[in-house]
Amino acid sequence: MVIMCAVGMNVDDYQDDRFEWHLAKAASNLREHKVSFEVARLAFDDPLALDDMLVEDSDDEDRSKWVGLANGRLLVVIYTDRTGDDGVTRIRVISAWKANKHDQAQYIRG
Repeated sequence: MVIMCAVGMNVDDYQDDRFEWHLAKAASNLREHKVSFEVARLAFDDPLALDDMLVEDSDDEDRSKWVGLANGRLLVVIYTDRTGDDGVTRIRVISAWKANKHDQAQYIRG
């Protein structure tokens, strides 16, 4: 893993060409939900994933809910799109956990 610090970016953040996240939040998420953000990012490669649900959890940014397969596990990933000072829009992973029965049923229905 390479940690980059772009202008205006917190040194406590991970960033690559497509994703970013806060490192402390990633560690907390792994402890609490047993899902790493490194694995959660793989759910965005699932061609059958669901991404039509806006999460009303934050006043300062739009957050979305992605449901997709990653390493054989169905995951829910809460994320937002962020454009950095470099002009690149990345997926900022906020939280991730194993999908519950409701999310599983939605995924199966498509």
